[in-house]
Amino acid sequence: MEQTGYKAGWRPYLLVICTPVQYTAHMRAPLLLSVACLWMAFYSSASLSTSIYQWVDSSGVEHFSQSPPVHARYTRINPEVAPPTRAPGVASVEKFTQDNATQRAARNKTREAALRAKADRAEQCAKARQRISQLQAATAHRLFMKDANGQRRRMTQPEFEKLLGQAQTRADANCSD
Repeated sequence: MEQTGYKAGWRPYLLVICTPVQYTAHMRAPLLLSVACLWMAFYSSASLSTSIYQWVDSSGVEHFSQSPPVHARYTRINPEVAPPTRAPGVASVEKFTQDNATQRAARNKTREAALRAKADRAEQCAKARQRISQLQAATAHRLFMKDANGQRRRMTQPEFEKLLGQAQTRADANCSD
């Protein structure tokens, strides 16, 4: 019987298990913090559960052990355990994580401001191009404007050219593509 696709005996699920993971800088800090916390939890719980047994043998020699004697009277001693302290390096990992988060927030804020400015420029560019196309579709004698008295009058050719030049200047300033 011939097997197709995969080689005989090859297990594709091992590919997922054996594929190496590439850690990036933003993944290292939480990983180090997790390892430090697990280390602290393991060693602090191990030291809290330890009991010491004290007894005197028939020769009068005093003994201390972690397991009670079988045929002797003993006293169980619970050692004084110091309050848990931070593992070495945890403070630097926390500071690195906090600094990294602060830098990322600053980068995001800068990026958002740049995107807003770009969107504003694109909007101004579109408005300027639309105004240019409107002005080019019309001629000066077909456009009206208000004079100083508020009366409507037809636009002169120099006024039309000035208005068109202003629209082209706005387009040049905002449309840099």
